Amino acid sequence: MTIRDHKNCQRVNGFTLVEFMISMTLGLVLIAGLLQIMSNHKMLINTETSLSRIQESGRFIMNMLAKDIRKIGYHGCSDPAEMSVVVMATAGVDANFGSTSLRGFEVDSGVFSPALAAGDALLTIQGGGVAKARSGSDVLQIKFADRTGAELTGNTDPVNANIQVDSNPTELSKDDIAIVADCQSAHIFSITNVVGGGGNVTMTHAASNNSPHKMLPGYGSGAELLSYQDLTYFVGDTGRNTNGDVDVFALYRKYSTSNTPEELIEGVEFLSILYGESVGTDNVRFVPAGTAGLDMQNVVAIRIAVLIQDFETSRADEDGINYALLDTTILADGDISHTGGRYLRKAFTATVQLRNTRSSE
Repeated sequence: MTIRDHKNCQRVNGFTLVEFMISMTLGLVLIAGLLQIMSNHKMLINTETSLSRIQESGRFIMNMLAKDIRKIGYHGCSDPAEMSVVVMATAGVDANFGSTSLRGFEVDSGVFSPALAAGDALLTIQGGGVAKARSGSDVLQIKFADRTGAELTGNTDPVNANIQVDSNPTELSKDDIAIVADCQSAHIFSITNVVGGGGNVTMTHAASNNSPHKMLPGYGSGAELLSYQDLTYFVGDTGRNTNGDVDVFALYRKYSTSNTPEELIEGVEFLSILYGESVGTDNVRFVPAGTAGLDMQNVVAIRIAVLIQDFETSRADEDGINYALLDTTILADGDISHTGGRYLRKAFTATVQLRNTRSSE
């Protein structure tokens, strides 16, 4: 706008109040639009980052569980149905290794189904609280032999309670459970001492931890040394909370040799498992662990599912989605529910065939 300065007879350029207000309003609208674009861009980045983390966690968990599940019952190069297994160790190994290499449980209000017997090592994770199995989630216990890469260097002597192996790459030590196996038989024993290194390692299996403590029949050069694994997977409360005061759950792994479970990866809210039992004529039924009449020795496949969340507040609102996890629905609000919040979640599912098996790879 141009106005006239009557005193000096000059024209002066400037803005009226109305023009100034209009300019300010337009500027504020533009700034608000830019801020909205920036906010949406940040939320998009957060969403992509959250999805990437969830995808990575899901892939890691599924690969790890599938790898271990395929090994269930493995204890040497022969067919486990025809192989003779002698359990020498007096503790840490179930005498019926073959028939108990797979166990599963449902958890309801801190109670396992099927019920645990008195003295069962899994009683330490039954119930609620930190590092205890979460209600509404499932528990999986598996047992198998894992290859160490070591072999016997000579014949075992039934008179002496020891073996000689060419190496100890997995660093087996006193009180660990190990297996000697060829393609005809296997012995599971408790190591009472380890001496030597490099290409000549002696492992003893004395009567203090083994009965019988002598290996009969003996094993020759080339027989395989394996480590015994007894693992239990479950979801538990870490005892930690997010900035929004939401409980943080994680997938745990418990070794039979320890009462303290190992936290593997946080953000796993639920684990659901169905067991594929062969019921004749090539028919397989997938049922929960607590199903009456389920015979774990006839299970030929396992179906697993996990619900994973990220802890970046990537959603615009609270998560009100119900998630299907095999035979269980994880509700947004109910007896079996996720923790809500503005967090992204995703369910992962896989079916794993049991090899039961000549190979642990």
